[in-house]
Amino acid sequence: MIKNSTKLQFILLSIGLLMFNTSFAQPVCPSQKFTVFVKVFADDVGIQKAFTKVPLKTINFYETDFKKPYVVHYLNRDMIDYPVFLSNAYREVEGIQQTIKRKNKQYIQVVTKHIGGTGSDNVTYDFRKRRGCWYLVAKLDYST
Repeated sequence: MIKNSTKLQFILLSIGLLMFNTSFAQPVCPSQKFTVFVKVFADDVGIQKAFTKVPLKTINFYETDFKKPYVVHYLNRDMIDYPVFLSNAYREVEGIQQTIKRKNKQYIQVVTKHIGGTGSDNVTYDFRKRRGCWYLVAKLDYST
């Protein structure tokens, strides 16, 4: 009876550990092809959370304050406001153009600019390939 009880406890403990471990599983990379990846990234906050490097480097530029032209922050996960990237629908409705600039095989920039030239939503996002997927590593905000 004790042997069966011990086996049962072991099995239950194993199932519990398996359930515990799977709750922290990393989501699967949406795509190795960046154009596909960025479309999914834009519309899925869960993917944004999974594929944003922490701490996230943010740079805010201030063209009107020449004493302090920019401020750099490194945001921990609890300091990042999601969504951190403009959704495809929002960009379309608001007239925001998105340009993808490949710097090399491991580094791509996505530049967003308001088509009307208002200066709002003028942001550059830096993505780097690491651990087999693309990660947002920096957000440079030139918006006025």
